[in-house]
Amino acid sequence: MMQENVKPARAVSQTQKRLARQRAIAMRSIMKHGLEEMRKNVLQREFVGFEMCYNLFCEYYADLLKEEDNG
Repeated sequence: MMQENVKPARAVSQTQKRLARQRAIAMRSIMKHGLEEMRKNVLQREFVGFEMCYNLFCEYYADLLKEEDNG
C-alpha cells in the first residue's frame, strides 16, 4: 500500500479562533465606519449643491421682482 503525502490537519487553537473573530469584527467595524463617512460626505455635497441652487434661484427671482417693480 502506497502512502500518500498528506499533511495532517493543523489544529487550530481556541486562541487563534478568538483572534480571527476579533480581526473579522475589527475589519467589519472599519468598513462600516468608512461607508458611513462616504455616505455622510455624499449627503453633505448634495445638500451644498441644493443650497447653492436654491440661493441662485432666490437671487434670480429677486432680480426678476426688481425688474418688474422698475419696469
